[in-house]
Parts: sequence; structure tokens; C-alpha cells
Amino acid sequence: MKIGDYVHIGANSVIEAATIGNHVVIGKNCIIVVILSYLVHNAFTSCQGKFTIIKDCAQVADNTVIPPNTVVPALALFSGSPG
Repeated sequence: MKIGDYVHIGANSVIEAATIGNHVVIGKNCIIVVILSYLVHNAFTSCQGKFTIIKDCAQVADNTVIPPNTVVPALALFSGSPG
């Protein structure tokens, strides 16, 4: 994992296997993980990825879930579940 300069990570956020650029703001209660399990047709399925990249000056809104292998562009506002 690599975290750039001037990065804010909000309370209760979970960050795993990510590359985070400079001047990034990650809101509270965000989830950025390598393995995301979800319920499909009454069975749990895993989506495995290597990492997530959040580029310079991006913002991740509160309560956002970023799925594996996602690239958040520079200067973007990313939100949602999954993002």
C-alpha cells in the first residue's frame, strides 16, 4: 500500500491494498478493499482484485464502497455503493 502526501482518511474507513495519490480526501465510513463479497441469488460470491488506485486530488464521499481493481481519476468525486 502507498499513501501520498496530504491525504485525509475519515473515521471508520477501511483501506486495504490501495495506491493513494497526493491531496486525496477519503470520507468517513468508506470501504476500499481487496476482496468484496456480495450476495447474488442467495449465495455469497467473492470478487477478488489486486488493488485500487486513487489518483491525485480525488475525493471519495462518505459511506462509499470502492470495488477491487477500480481506478479513481485525478480530480474526481467518487461516491456510491459500489462506487
